[in-house]
Amino acid sequence: MDLENSSTTEVTQATDVESLGRIWSLALDQAFASGSVDSQQRAFINLSKPLLLHDDTDTLLIAVPNEFTKNILESRYQVAISAALTTALGKSIGMAFRIDPEIGASEDDTDLVADAVLQISENELQHN
Repeated sequence: MDLENSSTTEVTQATDVESLGRIWSLALDQAFASGSVDSQQRAFINLSKPLLLHDDTDTLLIAVPNEFTKNILESRYQVAISAALTTALGKSIGMAFRIDPEIGASEDDTDLVADAVLQISENELQHN
């Protein structure tokens, strides 16, 4: 596909279908390797899935399995995710989240998230 001569809709669809998942994985792998995303963050991020990059607004729509995951990603990890995507794409990327209960978590992901939630709870108790 010739991206330079394509409409915005076609470019967005190409980004979606052909490379968004790859960019997402690469950005998160680099963030994890550099230490800007830790294992707790990665556990929650792994529950999400990039859906669409709106080129006009530089906003990535991300599917999450439930409200809890959405709240955690928005309140605690959005900065780290955005920084990783900004580095990977070379421009500032905003994020919007959509709940999609059909996104299932693997048993390993569920275990990692349970550990992360326990760690978050313990940290909050220590600080109160």
